[in-house]
Amino acid sequence: MNRFEKLEILREDNRGTTFFGIDREREDDERVVIKIYKRNRYRLNRNLLSSFFSGSQGLHHHQLARVLDAGLTPDNELYYVRQYLPDSPSLVGSGALWAKSIISAVSFLHAQGQVHGAISPSNLFVTDGSICLTDPVIPGVLPE
Repeated sequence: MNRFEKLEILREDNRGTTFFGIDREREDDERVVIKIYKRNRYRLNRNLLSSFFSGSQGLHHHQLARVLDAGLTPDNELYYVRQYLPDSPSLVGSGALWAKSIISAVSFLHAQGQVHGAISPSNLFVTDGSICLTDPVIPGVLPE
């Protein structure tokens, strides 16, 4: 996690903290989102988490945000880092196109043996005229 620098808190709630940051290993200081979960908000099953994150890091689909890194901090807090997506315009209009994009991303996840489990407007971003889905439910993380 040392390669990522936290710049600003985007959200803080009872599950943890979400930061805007950069990837210092990239020449262009690629923007990223860093999520750190509080220790009391997940059940630490290392095998389940390892399987989930190793699978997520290997997934490449144009309608899923890329997972760049994941694991445990030195304080044993669960974290993951994904690509940053800028705020999106409203999802009004082109409902059939948006639905098709979401179905494509979810179908891809299911074909890989994964479930998103948290489809909501806050996890949908418009990029290049298509929908990009972010922030799936992580196995073992307790709901709000």
